[in-house]
Amino acid sequence: MNARSNARSIFAATGLSASLGALAQPAIPASPTARHDGDALLASAAGCGRSGVAENRLLAGLRPRDDPAGDGMACDASELTDLLHCRLEVEVIPSTTTISGSNTFTVMSKVNGLSTFTFRLRSQFTITSALVNGVTPIAVATATTTTRIAMLDRSYNSGEIFALTISYSGVPAPLGFGSIQFASQNGEPLVYTLSEPYYSYTWWPCKDGDDQADGDNSDKFTAEVAVTAPASMKSVSNGLLQGIDPLPGARLRYRWATHEQTATYLIFFSSTNYNQWSEIYTYPGGVMPVEFSIFPANDTPANRAAWERCLTMLATYRTVFGEYPFIAEKYGIYNFNFGGGQEHQTYTGQGDSARA
Repeated sequence: MNARSNARSIFAATGLSASLGALAQPAIPASPTARHDGDALLASAAGCGRSGVAENRLLAGLRPRDDPAGDGMACDASELTDLLHCRLEVEVIPSTTTISGSNTFTVMSKVNGLSTFTFRLRSQFTITSALVNGVTPIAVATATTTTRIAMLDRSYNSGEIFALTISYSGVPAPLGFGSIQFASQNGEPLVYTLSEPYYSYTWWPCKDGDDQADGDNSDKFTAEVAVTAPASMKSVSNGLLQGIDPLPGARLRYRWATHEQTATYLIFFSSTNYNQWSEIYTYPGGVMPVEFSIFPANDTPANRAAWERCLTMLATYRTVFGEYPFIAEKYGIYNFNFGGGQEHQTYTGQGDSARA
């Protein structure tokens, strides 16, 4: 049985449903400056990724991996581990601006004798439990403001796979472009994330590159994202909706899943009292859902028409650049409070409802 067959058996044992595909090798985009824990604000730069931040640090006389406050610490490098899947479950409580939940990492060792797994989760979060393969409790050390080290239950050799479940809770601290926001729109609660380029660790346990360094987005993974929020709120995320579960206390859990390989900073959710509708994009060989989630106050015929222009754009750009790469799942646009947009994989956040 090969490594990914082993992964499927672990998925079955732990309730994971996503399939595995080949890992993609993404390009690293350009970046603006963003403040991080312990780092001064650097000169601005065009773009919104990691390479520009590293360039600005060089211009400021700092090496890309300089970290005078001791906040940055390298996660498991790509040559040590291969992150195959994340099953992320979060609950947001707007009244207290708290978040709690768990992430189950499914990880393949790429070396012999792997005894620790380093991941990101900001230090104000309390880790309430850490389990290997769903049964074995382990210790987790807090190495820096941004970084935790899980002491695995044993040494894992190259090709072996383990599942690590980290349960946590706390009040997140938004960084960067506002990596997680407890906000409002038209008097209604709104909770949304925008982790680019480094700041996923401010709201969920994740494997990611060194803070304020070039970074390495090549260790992509499939994912399940379940979001629990008050029943008045609808929650959107990556991939396709798997189901909506009523929960005690007037809550709803929205379960999403993506089989597409996804970089850490592109995992997202957004929750509020959306008005929602969908259209169908027809392409040679099939159809794909195109989903829209808009603030009720912005739900006008003109804004719907503006957003639905993306259907024509998908068909037009197909002839120039090739088919939309996530055709097996969906494309969508959702409203959030941001002065621009963010191309979260399979679902684009849009701050201006009049733009497609």
